[in-house]
Order: sequence, then structure tokens, then C-alpha cells
Amino acid sequence: MRAVSLTYSHKPDWFYKLANETDAEIKDEKTVHISETFGNGRLYFTPVTPEISSLFVDVLFTIPIQLTRYPTEEDFYIIHYDLSDSANIIQVGNVRHKIGHTVNSGMLVLENKTLNTFEPAVGKPQFMLILLVNKSLLNNIIESAADYKNGNAKIKVAEKQLFFYDYVESNSKVLIRSLKNRIIDDTFDTYIKGITLKLLANFINRYSKTSKDHHLTHAEIHGMNETIQYMQDNLYGLFPSVLVLAEIAAMSISKYKFLFQKMFDDTPNHYFIKRKMELAKQLLESGDYNTIAEVTHKLKYVNLNHFSHMYSTFYNRTPTDDFIKNDTIN
Repeated sequence: MRAVSLTYSHKPDWFYKLANETDAEIKDEKTVHISETFGNGRLYFTPVTPEISSLFVDVLFTIPIQLTRYPTEEDFYIIHYDLSDSANIIQVGNVRHKIGHTVNSGMLVLENKTLNTFEPAVGKPQFMLILLVNKSLLNNIIESAADYKNGNAKIKVAEKQLFFYDYVESNSKVLIRSLKNRIIDDTFDTYIKGITLKLLANFINRYSKTSKDHHLTHAEIHGMNETIQYMQDNLYGLFPSVLVLAEIAAMSISKYKFLFQKMFDDTPNHYFIKRKMELAKQLLESGDYNTIAEVTHKLKYVNLNHFSHMYSTFYNRTPTDDFIKNDTIN
């Protein structure tokens, strides 16, 4: 595993140092294209105001990497939005947590003075937006969010320093995803600054003391986690039905569907199919099968045309385009 150390700051010096240490290419003073040694993709860092900065990450790592972020004396919060399809690992203290779009903890908040280590999944696209926000702007809001008795968010304290994580609400997902396919040109800096300020407004509205209705309880979060894991474990089978998932989550069907849409901006059935198509792509490209029909059967599709239609809907490609035939000579 390749170990990389870094610090965060409103000043861009840390960004240049990170680029130099990883042999990355710096463009336009704010854009870094990562080295082929690590993978491919881009990072973009910009100060939004003297008290707010934003780091955009759209990369794919091809080797295992461990990013350790060390504390500095600058007094700000880090709000980490992770919309990666993979589940990444972040370690705070001695505890390792999952973060990403496939788990319900896609947003992480911690202090700059809290040591942490981040391990992104290998071979999976990483898509994140990280805000650095001076404490003076958010102290009252953070205190409201960190109400340790109400069970509204998953909250841990490491060495008396704040750390909590929660799901990313749908409005913020839309804002962050709008960055995905934008070209980094003269207008990008203005655009990402606008997105950052809107996200911060969403954050303040969500965690202000008058907005408790946005939160989920520990029991609800646990129930949703159980159903996500159940679907992941049963991708080779058929969709288990909303009734089964709601029973696993110990919720009514209507409540389960509402909370699922709120947390994942998707329906349970569509979410399951998306994960199943990702598995299908892996199987097609594995070189372990002689025909596409074998993959279709493996995934419990009885109709090859139906499977091909679903695959094309998600990838704009046919299964034939991605199929690698098993060329092993028996």
C-alpha cells in the first residue's frame, strides 16, 4: 500500500506539496491531474472566501493508497461529501468507518485538529467534494448537530474532538453531481464557489435547531444499513421486494420507501438493479465465461433480451461490447 501524508489549509501550499510528493501534474495553479503511478483523474482546490475553501476530487486509484491527514493549528471544520459508488474507509482514532454512496454515511464532519486516515477503494471511481469552513461560521450549528442524546446522527468523539457522519440529503447530491461532467475552464472556479456556498446553506438549514425533522434516528439508520447489506449479499438473485426489505428494517412499507428515497435519491428496486448491473459488468469482463447466456443465467435472468436491455439502459453499451470470452484451453 502506498502511504501519503498531507495537511489541509485555506492556503494552497498544502495542495502544491501534495502534487509534488505524488508526481502529479499541476495546471492553472488550482488543478492537479494525478500521476499514472496512482491512477487517473483530477483534483481542484480553490479558496471561496477567506474562511471557506473547497476541494473537488474526481479520480480512480489503480493501486492501494492510504492518505493520512495530519492536524494543523488552523481552526476549521472539514465537511467531507463522498458520492463514490464504492464504500471507502476512513479511520478516526482506532475505529474504521465506511463512507460513500453505497452506504448511508456519505457525509463526514470533523475538526481540522483530528488525525484521520482515508483509504479509497481501488479500481472504483472516487467522487467527492470537501469543504473547509472556519469554526466561527458554524460553531452554533455544529453544536446543534452534535446533540449526543437525540441519536440523530452517528457521532463519535475521538480524544474530545468532534467527529460525526450522516447521509447526504438529495438537494446536496444534485449540487455535487452537477460538477461531474463539467470542463475545468475559466468558468469552473466561479461555478464551484457557487456550489460550495449553496451546500453550506443546505448544511446550516439541515442542522439548525429548528430543522430536526431532517434527521434519522439510530434505529432507522441501522435498519437501512441492514437492507443495503441484504441487497448486496443477494445480487445473484431476484429483487427481494419492498415488503421483505421493510420487514428487515422494521418499518412500514410507506416509511421505508420514503426514507430510502430521502437517503439514496433512488427507489429500492432501481438501486438493486444498479448494483446488479455493476456486478454484471464485472462478470462480463472477468473472462470466466464462454457465453453471455452463462452470465445471464448466473444472475437469474431468464430472458437474454431483457438482460441486454437493462444493461444497455445503465451503460449505453450492449453486453457484447464488454464481454471477454474465456479463452482457457482445456
